[in-house]
Amino acid sequence: MEVKINQVVLHLLDPGASEPVLSDRAMDMDADLYEYYTATLERAFASDEVKNCRFLPDSAFAAEMAQNQDFIDLSRRIAGVIFEQMLQYQAIPAGDLAVVDFTADGVPFYGVLKLNYRPGYTHHTELMGNGRFSSMVPQRTLLPGTPKADEAALIDRANGTVRLIEKKFTLDSKAPAGGYQEFLMNEARYSRLTREFPERADVLFQRNEDEAKARYEHLLKLVEMYDK
Repeated sequence: MEVKINQVVLHLLDPGASEPVLSDRAMDMDADLYEYYTATLERAFASDEVKNCRFLPDSAFAAEMAQNQDFIDLSRRIAGVIFEQMLQYQAIPAGDLAVVDFTADGVPFYGVLKLNYRPGYTHHTELMGNGRFSSMVPQRTLLPGTPKADEAALIDRANGTVRLIEKKFTLDSKAPAGGYQEFLMNEARYSRLTREFPERADVLFQRNEDEAKARYEHLLKLVEMYDK
């Protein structure tokens, strides 16, 4: 397969921030970056995890892609939609989103590549007096060193088909069989609160139960979303 990249726009999607950092121009591509993204796209095409999909006839995204000839603006819109999903489903990891305009064997494609952050360390050197010392500094926004997207969509602009790679979300925990507060009462640290602060304990236990149910329902929504 011959992949030719026309342009790549990189956007930063971190739900810990109030809004995404969206680029206004394409990346400056040197030989190393061109090779990185070429290998990432080739690996996505060859992945065993690919699902073959097609846009629905009334897809707003398909209509936007067909009508919007401004690739930078289109990439920003894609990033904005994904960021809204990340805010709603907080278990989706932060990462950079690379939107790529390219051809594969002459066929025009758009690629949407999610590159999740990895925690790691980098070195740091300081000068003190007449000497220097080096240490390690934690970094939480390192990008993958190997050319592989965590999730990807490869959109064939000629026929509208989509090759989709997405992470599988599994939920091992089962719904509680008994009452939540009954479970708390079997724990000495919680039952002690009912004796020492009975009125406050009732309020706190109910709030704890409501929040636990909300978290479990949120996880069920994630399972449903990733199984679609």
